This record gives sequence, structure tokens and C-alpha cells, in this order.
Amino acid sequence: MRRVLFITFLLLVASDARADAQQMNAPDSPCKDSVSTVDSANCFYSAYQKSDRKLNDTYAVIRRVLDPNEIDALRSAQRLWLQFRDANCFAEKALYGSGTAVGPVYNACMEAVTRRRVEELNGMYMWRIEKSQSLYPPGPMPEMGNCTKKDSSTRPDCPHAVAFFEKLKLALKSGDRDAVASYVDYPLLINRDKNHDYIQDREALLKNFDHIFDLEVQCVISHYRFTAGVGQL
Repeated sequence: MRRVLFITFLLLVASDARADAQQMNAPDSPCKDSVSTVDSANCFYSAYQKSDRKLNDTYAVIRRVLDPNEIDALRSAQRLWLQFRDANCFAEKALYGSGTAVGPVYNACMEAVTRRRVEELNGMYMWRIEKSQSLYPPGPMPEMGNCTKKDSSTRPDCPHAVAFFEKLKLALKSGDRDAVASYVDYPLLINRDKNHDYIQDREALLKNFDHIFDLEVQCVISHYRFTAGVGQL
């Protein structure tokens, strides 16, 4: 009898150790106090969506303060990280077969890895963001915009930006979706009505083209024009 109780005790200890190792029961888990499996599943799904939006916002902010070569390096790293995250969390999910814990385990992994990626990016690039903010503090836009000759020393990309915008207008006007998709730099962050969508590649953009470039967006773009370097509607 004692032997049976001792073996049972060891199994319980081993079970607790495995549970502690899961992302869903980590000390910094946002849903570790969830009571039921359903509550846990819902909590981790919402937490993952929140972390993913935070990652998208962080990525977009960082890109604005980088040079083209630095953006290329970040983009390459981010693509590799996405592959790692998906494969890593799929591997953890596979440990649980088809049990009820599969959903919470997978979303908990995706949330945790995504949240840590935000921390990594902030640790790597926050100094650049702060430097950019010190050079260009927030304030009202110049009366003549930021693409005038007066600002050519700080915005040397303005001629390229204007040329690109005209190409985009023409492609949208002619209905050339493939051309529009080729102009986009992926991954693409879409912000609308306080919602965030993350477009990973060309195929995803073409699939959601009518949602991204709806009539309202196309109307705004088609009526936007540059006069003396100033964007006007």
C-alpha cells in the first residue's frame, strides 16, 4: 500500500512539474488564474490577439525611424521569427494530441512568444525611437507640409514618395490589383476603426483587397494631390 501511495505521489509531482513548464502556467501568464478550460481558452485567445496587435504597432513605429537597409534587416529577422514562433508553438501543441488542452496551450504559447518579441524589439530599438523623438518632437505640421523645398534636407525622399503615390493612384484607378500588391511592403499593418489587421504577404492582400481598399479609401487616394509639395484633398 505504501508503495502504491509513493508511486502515486511521484506521478502527481511529475504532473505538477509538467504543468509549471507550460506557457499557460508561467509566472507572467495573463490567464494563469483561469478556472475552467473554456475560461482559459477564451482568455488566452484574447491575450494573444492583444499581444499580436501590440507587436504590429511596435513594428510599425520602429520602421518609421529606420533607414532602408535597417528596415530590410528588421524585415528579414521578423520573417524568420514568425516562422520560429509558428513552428515552436505547433510543436508544443502537438504534445497534447487532440485533448481539450490543445487550444489553450497553443494560444498561450503564441501569446507568450509574441509578448516576448515585443520586449525584444523595444530593447533593441527604443533608443532609436527616443532619438528620433528628440530630433523631431511632436507638434503641429509646418504650414506648407513636410515635402516642401524648405524641408528637402530633412526629407530627401519626397520626390520618390510623390512619384510612388502617383503610381499607386494610377494602379487603383485602372483596377490593377497585382500592381498595387507589388507596391506594398510586407508585412502590412492595417488600422481602421481602432481595429488592427496584419497582412503577411501578397496573397493575403489580394484576398482581402476589397476590404483594405474599399470605395472610401480609393476615393480618398484618388482625390489626393500634391501642390507645391503639399498634400491636398
